[in-house]
Amino acid sequence: MKLFFIFFLFKSLDSPFKELLPPDSFDFAVALISDVGNNFEPCGCGNPPFRGGELSKRAYVAKKLHEKYNTKILIFDTGNYVSPSSNREFLKIFRDILKIMKVKAMALGEREAFSSKEDIEYLVKELKYPFVNMNSDFKELLKPYEIFQIGKTKIYFTSYNPPRISNGFSDYELSVFEKLKKELKNKNSILLIVTPFFTELPFDTNLCVFNIIGNSINFEVSLKKEKGIYTLTVSRYGIYLPIIFFSNKNGVINVKKVVNIPLDNRIEKDSEIEKLRESWEKKKKREIEKLKKRLLRGN
Repeated sequence: MKLFFIFFLFKSLDSPFKELLPPDSFDFAVALISDVGNNFEPCGCGNPPFRGGELSKRAYVAKKLHEKYNTKILIFDTGNYVSPSSNREFLKIFRDILKIMKVKAMALGEREAFSSKEDIEYLVKELKYPFVNMNSDFKELLKPYEIFQIGKTKIYFTSYNPPRISNGFSDYELSVFEKLKKELKNKNSILLIVTPFFTELPFDTNLCVFNIIGNSINFEVSLKKEKGIYTLTVSRYGIYLPIIFFSNKNGVINVKKVVNIPLDNRIEKDSEIEKLRESWEKKKKREIEKLKKRLLRGN
């Protein structure tokens, strides 16, 4: 009995969730899903024992967070969650994953932003992927930002992809920035803006802006604050799932704590995602058989 108690104690101390804050110790929280891609399996690219890409572990963590914090937490995607694919049957499965994890909004990642508008239109109009982006290229298709309310705090969420050849912001993009500036001058407001890499943003230092870098070469999550703007870099291949806890004191919003959940073997696999994975494997097998037959026919 004594040995069992000691084992249970060490097991609980080693829990990947041990640093999570109590629900009554913060005002709101944001969790970030990053760099997953069309993949149910670990990609094998990360530093051992962490490997990115395993959706069932992300879903397990997301469910735990919703269960623990209920309406005090929002889950966002930071881009490259799902690369547009010519196989639309695969994409339907990933739509169901978004529902399971209750992802509130998705940044348009670097890979998605340079895909065809037809692919993005299918994802948004047919599959209801909750993409949000302020680039003028997508102004007819995507909302420039979304607004969420937790308690007295307004949370603005958007994404922006700098052009590969820099030529400044378009008139449309500048108009969105100006509108956000006016909104953020009100207390109790914060902007979460996802960019693929560090980007100079036209915001005043007295506004609460949180720039999330969605395309990282680093395995660790990092947070810094310069010139009044928070910058958080997510981990490469999404090997950590970061949760940012915020305080709101008299309208002034600050980061209270950042907790990085390592998606290692201590995280269980979500049963709903595993069922979808089986469907994905069957579809993939059928596609391979079709390809073999076409190759044998010589066309």
